[in-house]
Amino acid sequence: MQVLGLNVDINTIINLVGFLLGLGGIAGVARYQIKELSGRMEAVEQSLGKLTEILLAQERHTGRMNVMDERLTAQGKRLDEVSARFDRYLNDREPDGR
Repeated sequence: MQVLGLNVDINTIINLVGFLLGLGGIAGVARYQIKELSGRMEAVEQSLGKLTEILLAQERHTGRMNVMDERLTAQGKRLDEVSARFDRYLNDREPDGR
């Protein structure tokens, strides 16, 4: 009976050591994967930062283009008004050129 108790104790110890080694291996792999994912996340954050800068620059450019479009439209309206006045001037003149 004592031999059986010794065998159970040795088997239990061997199983426990194997279980602990397995847990250690799992923890090591998990730790490595966490470090790798952390590095990838930093790269993604840097890429997002660059994309944000690009989008902001595009938005500023769009704003400038909108302002320029408004100016050109206003200038075109003024030119159209001057042209219409000049046409009226030419049409209202007397035929002899006065």
